[in-house]
Amino acid sequence: QEQSFLKALHNLQSEANAIVGIYNDVHSCPMTNLRLISKTRDTLSHLQANQNILFTSMHHQRYIGEMETLAELLTSMLALLSELSRVEELVSKWSPFFHANDVRFKLVNATTHFDDCNEKWKQII
Repeated sequence: QEQSFLKALHNLQSEANAIVGIYNDVHSCPMTNLRLISKTRDTLSHLQANQNILFTSMHHQRYIGEMETLAELLTSMLALLSELSRVEELVSKWSPFFHANDVRFKLVNATTHFDDCNEKWKQII
């Protein structure tokens, strides 16, 4: 029974680490991808649910350090994805406005600032 617990815990850790690896690869691509963020959020939620099941095991106390580290990782990854989604939504919402010719002509400083922020955003994501 403890072996099954350990196997499940290590599987969760591997899956969480694989997500980090995917985002390291995506980081090199200057594009936004809401579908990837959404899919990752679903996967992380699933991993959290599975971890909550492991917390009910009688073996979890022996591995509490690993369990807490994984819980912190999953929580911080979900928080990051939430922020990425929020920024992506704001960029998507305001992009048409700041790309309108009359706005670009009349609000030169604001459109320049938006373009700079948008470029930095593309580099981040």
